[in-house]
Amino acid sequence: MKSVGRTHVGMRREQNQDSILLLVDCGVFAVADGMGGHRGGQVASRLVTDGISRAVLGLQSQIDAQALAEILEAVNQSVHEAGLANEGLRSMGSTCVLVHVDPETVHVAHVGDSRLYLLSSEGTALLTHDHRAIQPMIDDGLLTAEESRHHPLRCVLTRSIGVDAGVSAEASARDWNRGDRLLLCSDGLSDYVVEEEFLAVARETEDLELAGDRLIEMANAAGGDDNISVILVEND
Repeated sequence: MKSVGRTHVGMRREQNQDSILLLVDCGVFAVADGMGGHRGGQVASRLVTDGISRAVLGLQSQIDAQALAEILEAVNQSVHEAGLANEGLRSMGSTCVLVHVDPETVHVAHVGDSRLYLLSSEGTALLTHDHRAIQPMIDDGLLTAEESRHHPLRCVLTRSIGVDAGVSAEASARDWNRGDRLLLCSDGLSDYVVEEEFLAVARETEDLELAGDRLIEMANAAGGDDNISVILVEND
């Protein structure tokens, strides 16, 4: 298995409120996109990735999609309690897409709108479902992908980690094969670059390091209005 991670502040933000996690030996990867004021988002996303790391390294049982969901739900409580304990961090939160892979299966749990794509010889598949206010309109065909990128409610989340005392993480599993790739990304990529374009780069650029760099460059070339985070994993 090969992997690479990249995170960048973008062109317009003063702070990078994204955090990425690559526990390569455990086959665990995560992208968290924080929110909540000048400090809150940065703190929230780091609490998420740190909490995941501790939970995974302390886990005695097999890691599957349900275990990942339970980790995110426990991390949610920790982030929420940290916000309550510090007035300056009140209402901070984060998205997260959390993945565990073995040679045959991809397990994923997520909260919010950070995404996971599977890139294979058969095409591409989005393995997560955005927890956004506009998502039902997209699902019902009332809003196109292009229209959603400019919709005034595009940033309104229906689920996030840390804002409320409890959250339900969405979990699933999918087979993958040798040569397939995964792309985890924050909305700093998916909201600002045409999906077909960034997926083509992620799929067709042979060198993973170069692919990661190009994805960051694409988002910045599109304006770099948000922090940008990507992780690429290849079933080698």
